[in-house]
Amino acid sequence: MIGGSSGSAGVDLFRRLTDEHAVAAELMQQVAGSMELPTREDLYPQIRRQLLVHARAEEQAFYPRLAAHPELRALVERSLEEHAEVERFLKRLDVKDRSTKQWRDLFGEMVQAVQAHVAREEQELFPLARRLLDPLELRRIHEDYDRAEDRDGFR
Repeated sequence: MIGGSSGSAGVDLFRRLTDEHAVAAELMQQVAGSMELPTREDLYPQIRRQLLVHARAEEQAFYPRLAAHPELRALVERSLEEHAEVERFLKRLDVKDRSTKQWRDLFGEMVQAVQAHVAREEQELFPLARRLLDPLELRRIHEDYDRAEDRDGFR
């Protein structure tokens, strides 16, 4: 997306983050809706990787810039806490047998936590950030976000 229309860097950044949320949501719904172990075995590692890489890129490139604005600080702190919560879910899921009901239940709890986090970002954080950040700053954040994901081999 970088390198596209120069006037739409901010829109592209928020669209990209929203698109990444949608991809993760789709994968999580496939797992949550399946009783098939092979589906969980196949998709869970992709979900785990996507959630972690996305969170790290936000933490490195997006949140620090947002936290510089007093109006966004509380939302950024909440988002960081939610990322930590998802990481705790992932650690617990990693050691459980994916064939069990306990794993499926725990996965469902994580899905709910991710959904709440995404809703808060997309409905509260993104609109406020869109108003407070200028296009040049959004472009820089987007470029830094690209680099952060590239470092983790996401793209």
